[in-house]
Amino acid sequence: MRSDTFTDASGHRYDVRVHVPGGDEGRTWPVVWLLDAPSTWPPMRQALDAGTDAAVVVAVDWHGEGGVDRRLRFRDFTTPPQHPDGDSDAADAGGADAFRAFLTGTLRPALQDTLPIDRTRQTLLGHSLSGLFVLDTLLRCPDAFDRYIALSPSLWWDGARAVAQARAADDLRGTRARVWLRAGLGEQTAGPEKPAAIEGEAGAAMLGDRHMVANAQAFADALRAHGVDCDHDALPDVGHHDMLAAAMPDALRFACAR
Repeated sequence: MRSDTFTDASGHRYDVRVHVPGGDEGRTWPVVWLLDAPSTWPPMRQALDAGTDAAVVVAVDWHGEGGVDRRLRFRDFTTPPQHPDGDSDAADAGGADAFRAFLTGTLRPALQDTLPIDRTRQTLLGHSLSGLFVLDTLLRCPDAFDRYIALSPSLWWDGARAVAQARAADDLRGTRARVWLRAGLGEQTAGPEKPAAIEGEAGAAMLGDRHMVANAQAFADALRAHGVDCDHDALPDVGHHDMLAAAMPDALRFACAR
């Protein structure tokens, strides 16, 4: 495991940890560009340790100490909203293009020549708001990655605009990118960013209003209508915060498959 710090064009700093499988010197591996590292890296680490699938994993975190920072997640993973939702943590929302430029134009070029990766098997993986970013990247530059994994994507953002964009995305026809999309049936009745217990019954109802499962199904249907290879499922008895542990082993298998 190695770690480095990178800076984007605006001076935002990111801590990046890189996992490279051991043994088989000279071999190349599929690579997973893993977003939201404070929450996604632990279940990815468990999946790597427990399974037979192996990949280079580049886990992207924000620089500094601390856990999940909702403000930074909204900043980097969302497009500029046409209908702001009033969430104080979303005040700086709308920086997805800048973060994507950092990811594909700064971070990837800096690392891919030094890592033993198979450039034909590059996966972008995110959960919740970063899952939304994964799907937004698919819509805007479908050939930037070979595979896209979105776990519990926050498609409710900005009035579910991404779903409408997917339905209109004729440019997706002919893309060879493959998509793996998962939602949990338990997400219809639990808050998207905080456990329901924090905000009581109102918080528990919030995600039902955001139609997590229905939006994921609608997005998958739109992709398939354009001929995109999309593997979609809704997992029973899985809520928003359970999704990472429940889905990561299968997500890793999808990323590693030939």
